[in-house]
Amino acid sequence: MRLATTTGDFASCFSSDIEKLRAVAEAGFKYIDLSMYSGDDPGWVYSGEDWEKRVDELGNEAARLGVKFVQAHAPGHTNLLSVEKRERIVSATARSCEVCARLGIKNNVIHTGTSESLLYDRPEDKEKYFAANLDVLKDLFPVLERTGVNLLVENSCRKNAGEKWFFFTGKEMKEFIDYCAHPLIHAAWDVGHAAIEGHQYQDIMDLGDDLRALHIHDNRGEDTHELPLSGKTNYDEILSALIKIGYTGYFTMEADNVFYGFKRLRNHPELQFYGNRFTAAPIKICQMGEKLLYEIGKYILETYDLFEE
Repeated sequence: MRLATTTGDFASCFSSDIEKLRAVAEAGFKYIDLSMYSGDDPGWVYSGEDWEKRVDELGNEAARLGVKFVQAHAPGHTNLLSVEKRERIVSATARSCEVCARLGIKNNVIHTGTSESLLYDRPEDKEKYFAANLDVLKDLFPVLERTGVNLLVENSCRKNAGEKWFFFTGKEMKEFIDYCAHPLIHAAWDVGHAAIEGHQYQDIMDLGDDLRALHIHDNRGEDTHELPLSGKTNYDEILSALIKIGYTGYFTMEADNVFYGFKRLRNHPELQFYGNRFTAAPIKICQMGEKLLYEIGKYILETYDLFEE
C-alpha cells in the first residue's frame, strides 16, 4: 500500500498549492492528495479563466519533484444542501472534478449536505436525506461522466453533525451508494471520525469494493486531526479490515492539525491582552512535523508488511 498525504497539511503556512506541494514532497511523500476544500470561497485560484494554466503549472511542478497526485478533496465550506448557495457549491465541485481530470486524479472526496430538518434519530428522515443529496449529485453526474472522476462520499461523527443526518457507518454509506446507482459514486472512510463513533472494522467490511480512499488521522474524542498513533484510533482493526477486503487504494494522511493549538484555540477573550506570537507554528517546526507524519505512516504500513514505495 502506498503512503500519501494532503496538501492541506500546509494550508496555514502557504497560500500557493505549489508551495504546499513542495513542502509535503520535502518530507518524503511521493503520493499527494490535493486539498481543494476552500474551492467554494471567493477568488479560488482555479475558478478564473486561466484555471487550466494554473493546474498545468501545478502538474508540471509535481513532475519536476517526482511526485504524483492520487486523490483530492472537493470544496467543503458550503453545505451541499444549501438552497441559496446550491449553484456555487455545485459549480465549485464540478470545477474540482475538472482539476482532478487534468492532473490524472481518479478519486475526489465530497461531504454530503446536512439540514436542520433531517434528523438522524428520526427513521423517516433517512430516505429524505438520501433523496435530497442525490438530487444535488445528479447535477454533477455530467461532469463525472465527462471526466471519469469518482466522487467519494465521506463518513463523519455525531460530534460534528450533532442531531442532523449524516453518514456515521459504512453500512449507511453503502446503502446510499447503491441508492445513487451511478458507477462513479463510491466511498472514502475517515478513520478519525470513525474512532469518535467507536467502530471501524465492520464499516470497512460493509463498504468492500466501494471503498476507494482513506483519511488517516487521530484524536482523543474530538475531531482534531492529530498524528496517527497519538489518540484512540485502533489501527489493528483498520489494517485487518483493509487486508480482508483487498483494499488497493492509498493510505492517505489527513493529520492536518498537528499543531492544532496554535491557531484554533485562540478565541478566549483574555487573549486580546497578550501578544500574537503563537498564532501559528513556524515553518521549520511544521516541516519537522510533516517528516514525523511520514515516518509514522510508513511504520504503520510496515508493521503489516504493506508499505510500498
